[in-house]
Amino acid sequence: MASSFFSYFDFTDCAGLSRACSSFTEGTRDFVSSGRQRPAPADPPLEFRTRQQVGILVERWMTKLHPRAAAMSQDDIRAILDAVGSCVSRWEDPLDPKPHKCCMWHGEQTFTNGAPMPIMKIALNRQQQPTQQQEQQQEQQQQQTQQQAAQQPEGGGGGGDISSTASTVDEGETQPPVFSVDVRRVLAFCFAEDGVHDGIAQQTTQPLAECKSKICVSVAHFDKQVPFPHARAT
Repeated sequence: MASSFFSYFDFTDCAGLSRACSSFTEGTRDFVSSGRQRPAPADPPLEFRTRQQVGILVERWMTKLHPRAAAMSQDDIRAILDAVGSCVSRWEDPLDPKPHKCCMWHGEQTFTNGAPMPIMKIALNRQQQPTQQQEQQQEQQQQQTQQQAAQQPEGGGGGGDISSTASTVDEGETQPPVFSVDVRRVLAFCFAEDGVHDGIAQQTTQPLAECKSKICVSVAHFDKQVPFPHARAT
C-alpha cells in the first residue's frame, strides 16, 4: 500500500531541492555571522475594536471583576468598561497578565506637571454621590489644582497630581456631577487585588506603571512585585 502511495510522486528532483535548501541555510548563517541584527517586527497599526468586539470584551471582563466592583451597579460598570475598551488598541488588553505587554491609552488625557495622565469622565448617580468629607477633600484638591495652574507658564500643562476633579454644574441643574478620573485608578478598583488597590488608592500622586509609561493602563504593571526588565518610556 505504501509503495502505491509513493508511486504518485517523482523524487528525481530531490538533489536540486537539497541544494536549494542548503543555499538558504548558508545565506541565513552568513546573515548571522555578519553581526547584523534582524529588524524588530513593526508594531501593528493603531486600530480600535468594533462595537461588537468591545461588547464581547466587556462581557469577558465582567467575569473577572473584583468583588468590590461586582457589588456596584452592573450597568454603571459595563458603561465604564465599554469606554475603556473603546479607547485602547484592538491588539492590546489592560487585563493581559504578561508583564512585558503594555496597553496604551488612546482616549482623553490631561497633563499634570507636564506629564500626560489618562483620564475618563464618570457621572455619579445619587446613590454614589460623595460624602461631605469627600466633598471637602475634592474642594481642597481643586484649590490646589487652581493654585498650581496659576503657577504654570502661559500655554503650559495644567493642574496637580489628583485622582479626580469635579466639573462645575450650574445651580438648578439636575445632572449628576461628572468627575475626571485616572483610568488606572478605575481599573485598579475593578480588577486589582486588595493590596494593589489599597496602595494606589492611598497615593496622592498619579499611579506609576512598572513600564514607566505615563499612558500605560495595564493592570499587571500596577503590581510592584511583577518584574519588568524592559522599561518603556512614553
